[in-house]
Amino acid sequence: MLSRMARIAIVGGGSIGEALLSGLLRAGRQVKDLVVAEKDPNRAKYLSEKYSVLVTTVADAVDTATYVIVAVTPFDVEGLVNEIAAAAAKSESDTEVEALRHAGAVGARTVPADLAAGVGRQPDAEIGAQRARRRTARCANLVVHPPFRWQRRYAEGFSQQVADLEASSDVMVAVENMFPFRTDPFFGAGQTSIERMRKRGGKPGPGISAFAPSYDPLDGDHAHYTLDLSHTATAGTDAVDMARRMGDGLVHLHLCDGSGASTDEHLVPGYGTQPTVEICEMLAAGSFSGHVILEVTEWVGPFTGLQSPHGAVMISG
Repeated sequence: MLSRMARIAIVGGGSIGEALLSGLLRAGRQVKDLVVAEKDPNRAKYLSEKYSVLVTTVADAVDTATYVIVAVTPFDVEGLVNEIAAAAAKSESDTEVEALRHAGAVGARTVPADLAAGVGRQPDAEIGAQRARRRTARCANLVVHPPFRWQRRYAEGFSQQVADLEASSDVMVAVENMFPFRTDPFFGAGQTSIERMRKRGGKPGPGISAFAPSYDPLDGDHAHYTLDLSHTATAGTDAVDMARRMGDGLVHLHLCDGSGASTDEHLVPGYGTQPTVEICEMLAAGSFSGHVILEVTEWVGPFTGLQSPHGAVMISG
């Protein structure tokens, strides 16, 4: 479990870093237990004055941190992780430093339309090409959605295809949980759909699954999975139970939130109903060694200006 006394360093003070900082403070973290590393002097001054948080260099932030969160765009992760590892080498063991360097191999994602290259047209060749591109980019995970039902030939061989691809490479193909298309929008979207789900006790109600064999990836019996906490909200899925069912196969987490709307929300963690803290504590207490990606969409609120996709890799120190 993540200790309440653990010090957390947020490396990167942009929109995502600020969202995390504000969310942690809102969740009850004390400002003395947080530190931000930000190179832009104007941004550093803004964060320091607004949140009264210590803003310093990467080396100083890492030196005093129990946990490090890299809150930058995916393209900048590898170089920054190498910088963190170099700083950590002064005080950490070789094993821990190598773990930091390994985190530079980030994840990538694609969807059925990308993989299938249309309705059933040589999906095995296309997913192989996707895998090759990910290997070139040093990506450890390839995140995929389950096939759409109308991609019949692709869907029929999907599970075996994923297994064969994993067996022939070092890239883990992590199948993501999805959600049904609910009938709620016919009666009113947004808050109305949230209230309808609440009255049903958190159940999605009538709807259809566009995914085969279902929107629950565990029905496909894969080796590796991605857990998306916005999708669990829309689907009315128990996120903690799903994480437990995924077990050691859970290698990729989309850290976000949702309030139960009929559309996929991807809210900033803490602004919905999902057990974001519980999931993170569960992974921190277990043997999880995958990637945690902050995946939030453009949102009207205190963090206006956040754009999707942005990424943040959480690294245990």
